[in-house]
Amino acid sequence: MDISALNSNTLLRLTGRDGLANLLQIGQTLKAEVLQTQGNQVQLSIGNQTLWAQSSQTLNVGSKVNLTVQSLQPQIELRLTTANTDKAPNTQNLTANLQTAYRQFLPQQMPLINSFQQLNLMQPQLPATLQSALQPILDQLLKPQERLSGEALKQHLQNSGLFLESKLANKDQANLQQDLKAQLLQAKQTLESQSGGERITSQLSQALNQAVARITLQQLQLYEQPHITPFELPYLADRQAVKQRMAFKKTPQHPVYQWEVQLQLNLDEAELNAKIRMQKDHSFQIGLWSDDSELREKIENALPELETQFLDNALKLQSIRLIPQEPIEENIATKMTLIDLQV
Repeated sequence: MDISALNSNTLLRLTGRDGLANLLQIGQTLKAEVLQTQGNQVQLSIGNQTLWAQSSQTLNVGSKVNLTVQSLQPQIELRLTTANTDKAPNTQNLTANLQTAYRQFLPQQMPLINSFQQLNLMQPQLPATLQSALQPILDQLLKPQERLSGEALKQHLQNSGLFLESKLANKDQANLQQDLKAQLLQAKQTLESQSGGERITSQLSQALNQAVARITLQQLQLYEQPHITPFELPYLADRQAVKQRMAFKKTPQHPVYQWEVQLQLNLDEAELNAKIRMQKDHSFQIGLWSDDSELREKIENALPELETQFLDNALKLQSIRLIPQEPIEENIATKMTLIDLQV
């Protein structure tokens, strides 16, 4: 059968891989190759994974197809989205380029919290020109007691460096000065213009390279999975940079999208994880988790006040509660499981 005859009604149900559901997202696109067939059973190669699926149509061995994750429960279902052999070489080149980029930037990157911590400690020891180059970067840190409004959070996300190349392509000069990746690259350029090979400048170069690699890695993730936006927003407390991580996820839910935010906050007492989901009616479901018993008790006592704050801000709250298990984090390892990497 000619693969071009296949259509979006072709459905594949994965068999025998229960744990895989935790690594996939509804709406995610996967690129697969048909390795062999046995009746209506097909063996697929997806990244470095070999999987069996039950297909609603016959597929030819060697066919290259694009699949969209349709559902995860009670069974993983993948729907054929495109099957164009003419585009296979371009797809292979893109996959190869992405893997090359991952191999380049993954070993170099570190969480932004690490880079901010080093830059914050090194700044007073640097020459005046380098101190001035670092100041706009350190100004991106949230300050103690700073109230983060929705508009301010949006601005931090726009300045996170994730969209630098888009700003350059659109000649958005007005917003380039506040872009974190642009500031890091500018600081690197200033450092390279300095003479001497002192230890402090070598450490500065490493910290800047790690931060740029981290943001570039997040850009690759965002390109591959545009429904999940990774975001790190460290804040400053007693001259110490403290980790805050966020992931914004957009899941197709006919006829609209469902939004979900995952937060990882380092509080004075312990780490707090939260999952906030906005339903179709714009109501919110919130789950809070910590493995620290004292912090859990404080949260439980504060839940009525949180409910009141939602009502005072005209936000519809469906539920807010402590949850028994830690929310699954959208991290690098999860996103890259289906990519063949040798670092």
